[in-house]
Amino acid sequence: MKMKKMLPKLLSISILTVTSALLAQSAVAQGLNGPHKHGELEMTLLKEDGQVIFNLVAPAKNIAGFEHAPKTAAEKARALKAEASLYEVHNLNTLFQFSPKGACQPYESYVNSDILNIHSHKKEKGKSFISMLAENDHPKKQEDDVHSVGVGGHSDFVMSYIFDCDKVDSVTLGFAKQFPSIKKINLRAKNLSGKVTKTFVSGRKSVIDFGKL
Repeated sequence: MKMKKMLPKLLSISILTVTSALLAQSAVAQGLNGPHKHGELEMTLLKEDGQVIFNLVAPAKNIAGFEHAPKTAAEKARALKAEASLYEVHNLNTLFQFSPKGACQPYESYVNSDILNIHSHKKEKGKSFISMLAENDHPKKQEDDVHSVGVGGHSDFVMSYIFDCDKVDSVTLGFAKQFPSIKKINLRAKNLSGKVTKTFVSGRKSVIDFGKL
């Protein structure tokens, strides 16, 4: 699991947001919308209190190119590179292109998969309250321990992202461009009128208009 603090604004985060994020991560880990489907990315979206929260699940095959526990150094490096591509700040700017530009800043990211190694367990500075709570729910294992693959030999990448936003109009999703084998993004969101569902197909621009949520 990788949970990374983006900005030193811990004191400003509300208890409600902390609770919502942890509950969202628990729910997303159980799967978002039905069975594991290659080529499809499942996404939920919540916008509240000046923050936008995305929860996603994608088959590991579409992110790293395989779903089994890494067997070689090359596969391990490939899995870790895929992980980094999902949480490093400069990559987030490609995966989530907000309009107007600069309207949202990354606050927290969470990435996990059965094919990834457990953390190296080196001491990390600047951990957030969310990070510490999450670690309490994930006992540490040996440094080179690897998760077993999922049910039926299938594994997923589970992701959560929290952005601090100010008057954001829309976001263009860059997942299909970053990971070409993703052919469909299934979005579920909630607004004052109820639930909103939308499907984005590869080859077409994937834009979420917050004015319609």
